[in-house]
Amino acid sequence: IIECHRNGEYADSGRKPPGRSLIRFTRNRKHFITLFLFSASYIALNVHFIKHRDGDDGDGMNNLIRTNSRKGALQMAGDFTAPSFFDKAVDSCKAAHDTLGEYPTAYKSLTEKRRLRWLNQMKSGYVNSVNLINDKLGAYLHATKLGVRTPRILFCGVAKDLPRDMTSFGQKYVVKPLVGHSARGVKVVRDGVNIFKHEKVSYGALIKQYGPERETIVEEIIESAHPKFKSFIPPDFKFQVYEGRPEILFFIDRNKGRECKDFFHVTSKNWKHQEGWTHLDYPNCHPDKYLEPSRQTAMMDAVRVLANSVGENWIRIDMYDSKEGPVLGEVTPYSTNGKAVPLVDCVMSYLFTAHAGHGGLIDDAATVDGSEPLKTFKNKLKMEIEFPTEHPKPIHDGGFGTFPIEADEWKQYGEVEKCNKVMEAQHELDQKRAADLCRSTWWCVSSIFFWWRSFTE
Repeated sequence: IIECHRNGEYADSGRKPPGRSLIRFTRNRKHFITLFLFSASYIALNVHFIKHRDGDDGDGMNNLIRTNSRKGALQMAGDFTAPSFFDKAVDSCKAAHDTLGEYPTAYKSLTEKRRLRWLNQMKSGYVNSVNLINDKLGAYLHATKLGVRTPRILFCGVAKDLPRDMTSFGQKYVVKPLVGHSARGVKVVRDGVNIFKHEKVSYGALIKQYGPERETIVEEIIESAHPKFKSFIPPDFKFQVYEGRPEILFFIDRNKGRECKDFFHVTSKNWKHQEGWTHLDYPNCHPDKYLEPSRQTAMMDAVRVLANSVGENWIRIDMYDSKEGPVLGEVTPYSTNGKAVPLVDCVMSYLFTAHAGHGGLIDDAATVDGSEPLKTFKNKLKMEIEFPTEHPKPIHDGGFGTFPIEADEWKQYGEVEKCNKVMEAQHELDQKRAADLCRSTWWCVSSIFFWWRSFTE
């Protein structure tokens, strides 16, 4: 074609010339360049769609906020308006330890009082968003509506309605009872085998174990993007959030024979590993398990979106770093039920108290205001924090009263109905993203066409 373009004929090349229409189109250099650019753009768009249909724009942002640009996602998340008390918390706890010979704490008392107050509120008919986000499926629904990726649900229903051929879910999936705890009945399946117990997983085996009427869920397996976790369960990234600001990250590898845990200060742009922070049960991790800065940024973007949508109280947001980008694990207002090593206990108590006092938050301030263990803790750490006698935010606007209507509806659903609503939301998000991609593709193709017309006229 190039020789044809140069000489107007194939000369002595010995090759058979292309069809007349193609020769006419490529005879002009402008047309040839246009054909090349158009073809390259078309291929690139298709490769982009195939690679990123589950969400990945190179730095992980569309994995988290599938239907938003990075700029739009950050606008939705908002900037951190609350100050960080982390450095002050660490310094105060260490100073108290040097003086008293121990790390003061009110962590367990605070979480127990918080749980009791919320249980009493729910018994009296008061509803807040804890009803929604403390339910794992509720957290999935809430995150999906915000565009944050959640584990893909493949099936919801009673066990007898599972497909006879379980490979219809693929070679890798998780199957478990919809209601349960302590990983009972959970099977992580690879190539038809439960990797936890090295037993074959089949329809008959599940019916025998669960019973035909047991409500069951099947989810995709979340696979870590980190090469150190290939074929392993991905590590947990547990963010402690106060007033919408992440302050501490617990990094945990739970794989047998590899168990470890580390702590990071995540208020700074780059996560700062806390040297000397240890855990009772786990050793510290090797640095080669940590995330690269670009993936840290993508995960923080998702945490910011979630943190600014679940009220201003203390909350823990658990994430995974999957091949498709950050994925929500769960949201909980009862982090470790108030149990941690002494230094972490002290720092968590300080952060909880300082942020509640700073924000005048109705729920957290109500938890700590007037608490004797809290008064003792404040005195030992010489904290000069006063809680307002009249909270500036009405009870239905501040704290966890952010989504009372949705939370009230949620508690009326059965587990299978909840599960199906999450599946519907995930499907709607995929459709929206597909529509966004279609509009982007049409814009690109249209731009190339009009550029070609102006170039050739």
